[in-house]
Amino acid sequence: MGPVAVASVQAVAAAHPATQFLEMGVVAPDTSPPNVHGLVFDEAEAGYLAGYVAASFATSGKVGMVGDTATDTATGNYAAGLRSGANQAAPATVVTVVYGGSPDLPDRGRTAAAGLVKAGDSVIVAMPSLTGIGALRQACSNKARVVAVDTDAWQTVPDIRPCLVVSVMKRYDAAVTSAITAIANGRTLAAVTLNDVADGGIALSEFHADLRRASRAGSTP
Repeated sequence: MGPVAVASVQAVAAAHPATQFLEMGVVAPDTSPPNVHGLVFDEAEAGYLAGYVAASFATSGKVGMVGDTATDTATGNYAAGLRSGANQAAPATVVTVVYGGSPDLPDRGRTAAAGLVKAGDSVIVAMPSLTGIGALRQACSNKARVVAVDTDAWQTVPDIRPCLVVSVMKRYDAAVTSAITAIANGRTLAAVTLNDVADGGIALSEFHADLRRASRAGSTP
């Protein structure tokens, strides 16, 4: 799973042409054997949902995001969608994106989130990396609300439950089920399949906060 496994999957797939290989979160290279299929997700669309929800709960009118690096494709996709969604929900919302500098530095994530909250961002969105988890935890510690992306943070980071509004999830189970069903029914699976809201590949978790209560209570979870 993921880009680090691409070379190994390519080699094994070439040696076993009768077996279909599904790679999660990978755009299969053009040189891939025909039995390799990448299952990817529309992160910009997921970011849009996160931005719309975040802006709706941002009592200060300011939303912050902690990304991994400025050159990280996933961070860029989420950030682009986030800005669009926030603007759709509340055009005056100010969105600020900062970076931890790496996906595996939770302390930098904490520092970045603390800076955003200090600047008045009342809702923080962060990547699902170690850096992002550090950011979510710091934002919660500083009494900001948080919106998670990729996985259900209610399950993966239970200590932020008091601050969590919702998670915008990549439905890996739905993507794999759809791909396996297509193969089982004899349909040709594309080299790359994009999963989104329309096909159930991206979905919101249960909401853990009420917008009406948030509006009355201000930024306190």
